[in-house]
Formats: sequence, structure tokens, C-alpha cells
Amino acid sequence: MKPLNSTFELTKNIVVKNNLTITGNTDVSTAEKEIGMFDSIVYTGGEVKITNVSIEGFNYSNEGKKGMLILLAKGPINLNRINEFTTFNDEEEQRVNFKNLKDQQQDVFSLLQGFFYTESSAELYGVGSLFAIDGGIFSQGPLTVNAVRGNVETEKDIDRSSTSQVGKYSRFNVLYDRSVLLTKLESLPLVDTLQVIPEATIQPRN
Repeated sequence: MKPLNSTFELTKNIVVKNNLTITGNTDVSTAEKEIGMFDSIVYTGGEVKITNVSIEGFNYSNEGKKGMLILLAKGPINLNRINEFTTFNDEEEQRVNFKNLKDQQQDVFSLLQGFFYTESSAELYGVGSLFAIDGGIFSQGPLTVNAVRGNVETEKDIDRSSTSQVGKYSRFNVLYDRSVLLTKLESLPLVDTLQVIPEATIQPRN
């Protein structure tokens, strides 16, 4: 899939036997305008590369609900240049609330709306990216997040940059949504084992 300055929609489940690549415009001199809108489960037998494109949930405006991408891969997942070269100024630091992103109408960046699962490894290349994943990410193998926030030109700048960023938002944020998989149970694969993770019971108030 290679949208260029356009939006594409996918509301059906698909199976990819080999690799899956979703790439937008890689020209760093132009703004990121490519958007993929999903309400689907995508199975892929190979590796996944997503770069220079926004992943959003398909908006069912008549029904008042929004879809999401559920990506299940056997091979490695690589996410690169999401919200390309987006940074926060001081005013945006005060205005944006990562704990309540779904209810915000903000134009600073786009949520990466999806649940990403791989039986292999996952790498999120955060240099030049701003990750705000609404859904979740799971990797059976190593999960690597490469990200440096601040102005870094040499290795000596890394320590100085980290101290100047205290109290500011990270370039990697995940809003875990446990209901994602429950909404697509009829399309998820059957399993022969089950893991149950109990939680504390919430007693209703009188």
C-alpha cells in the first residue's frame, strides 16, 4: 500500500501471505498527508513496515463509532516516521493531555489507532517520530524503541538533552485499550490454550 498525499480506507479483514508494507511520501521537505483509515484485522505471514503514514480508525459517522486496525504478524514489525518531525512547543505541552487523548480535538499530532502483535520482534524508530498508540503493542521477541527528544547532534549532547526534557512528554506513549480484541472476537483465530489474568473486583456504590 502506497498512498501519496491521499487517504485510503480498509474495512474488511485481509490475509497477506508474505510481507506487508504501508508507505507514505518519504520526501522530508513535504508535510505528512497520507492517512490509512482501518476497521479490520490484518494477518501477515512476513514482516511489516509502516512508515510516513498516519493510521486511524475508520469513522462510522452515521453510527457514532470508530474502527481500529488489529495487525497480527508472524514476522518483525517496524514502525518509522509516524507524525514525522512533530514536536511540542511550550503551549502545546500544557494543552495536550495523553491520559485523555480520545476526547480531545487537537491538531498537534495523530493517534496511531491500532493493536500491533508479532510473534517475532518489533522496532519503533522514534527519531523524527512521535508515537501515541491508541490500542496496544505486543511482541513475543525484543521490543525496541529508538527515540531521543531534544536537540542532539553528537553523543555529548545526549546527557544534556535528557536533563533539559525533564517533566516534558515522551516521544513514545501507549494508551492500552483492553477492549480492542473483544470487539473482533468473531474474526480472531481459535487457540488451544487460554491465559486468565484476574483483576480486583469493583464493588458498586450504594
